[in-house]
Amino acid sequence: MTIDSNIILLYIPCPNEEVARLLAEKVVELDLAFCAQVFPKMLSYYKWQGQLNTDEEILLILKTQTHLEAKLREKILNLHPYQVPCILKLNTESLNPSYTQWALSAK
Repeated sequence: MTIDSNIILLYIPCPNEEVARLLAEKVVELDLAFCAQVFPKMLSYYKWQGQLNTDEEILLILKTQTHLEAKLREKILNLHPYQVPCILKLNTESLNPSYTQWALSAK
């Protein structure tokens, strides 16, 4: 059996740091992501139900392997408080071999 070495990033805006930290801790603890990064305050501009909105959000980036993506998305959707959370997949094209080796063995 071969191990999937394709690493992806999931970009997930959160309403506050508490939610971002909760999601990060849970998915890393469950081995659905090998690393989570929480970035402080960003401003989001978007339309919701025809109205322009501006909100402060926290950005959560999760690093995982492609074969875990579906389970990770399901967990995020179950825990995220937004009615329609953004879970954006970013593919990696180039990653240094030593980091890839660590990521594949991180547990």
